[in-house]
Amino acid sequence: MFDNTLVICSGRMVYLGPTADLKAFIQDSTSKQCPSDYNPADFVLSELQTASEEEIEKLAATYKKKAQARIIPGIKASRAKGDDAPPLKAKSRPSSMTAQLTELFLRDARDTFRNKPVLIARYSVLIILNLLFGCVFFDAGSTQSEDYWLTNVDKFIPYYGGMVTVCISAMMGSAQSTILHFPEQRGIFLREYASNMYSTIPYTIAKMMVEFPLSLLDSIVQVLIAYYMMNFQGSIFYWFLISWVMNVSSVSLAQMVGAAVNSGAQAIQLIPLLFVPQTVFSGLFTSISNIPVWLRWVQWLCALKYGVNLAFFTEFGFDYTRLAEINDSKSDLVGLDIGVLLGLIVVLRIGTNIVLKRKARYVF
Repeated sequence: MFDNTLVICSGRMVYLGPTADLKAFIQDSTSKQCPSDYNPADFVLSELQTASEEEIEKLAATYKKKAQARIIPGIKASRAKGDDAPPLKAKSRPSSMTAQLTELFLRDARDTFRNKPVLIARYSVLIILNLLFGCVFFDAGSTQSEDYWLTNVDKFIPYYGGMVTVCISAMMGSAQSTILHFPEQRGIFLREYASNMYSTIPYTIAKMMVEFPLSLLDSIVQVLIAYYMMNFQGSIFYWFLISWVMNVSSVSLAQMVGAAVNSGAQAIQLIPLLFVPQTVFSGLFTSISNIPVWLRWVQWLCALKYGVNLAFFTEFGFDYTRLAEINDSKSDLVGLDIGVLLGLIVVLRIGTNIVLKRKARYVF
């Protein structure tokens, strides 16, 4: 695991060199054999702790003599070259953007896929929750006329509730773990950024390259369960896209907030402020038309509202205008809904980059 080992005892350097040679050095210097089934490091520590001062002094002198015999010839040879050796030039510029991005992506990918307990928990919770939602809203969807849904509100509410629940699940899925990730990694980021190992741009892009495929997989698993259990009627492909965009937009918001705070405790306190208002203005608990006019503008700041609008038109099409009006969904603004969701992702990612750069100026 370790290439080199340093052993110090009573203020004296006893050994510095390849780990594989430590066992042989101790045996040659002290004439003591390390048992074959014994850890060499434990053996050395045990022997040094019980050794007398004279034995330690002798061992340190033996190492010094061998080290001088190994190092001094190289020093003399280097000095003999004199002025013939080319001058050393310090590398003032950091690595290229491609190199930074590659290394950061590989590190994030390894960290993600090696942490199998977290991955197992992530998809176990995702599957269990959506199976639960599917049972609650089982077979709620069907192909009916607009008049049917308007006159059978008790049938429409479970259908619409299932749609909104899927959108909320997509929004909340990865955001809670993401908002805690940046505070946890803050110390590492500050140290590496201060050492000029990379800039904030490849750092954020590398995380996107790992998150986007995982978010897509989350969306596919979620929609495959909910779509068939709830008997949705819209295009499953559109549902994949809606769930994916909702997931990415909420993760982008969580990233920016996580980058702005200094600790996980602060991030946890902000989670309700970020996501609870979005559920209120989604139209699940009350129709948008029932919310006071002076407060309705808040819905347009909520990514969930745009996702719910797209889900509504995916399920019911553009002809159910009276149903759409109840929740202030307008068919002629579908393009705007898509554009705003994508724009939120871009703006929030840029905001994360700016926040990271500003926060990197200070340790506390």
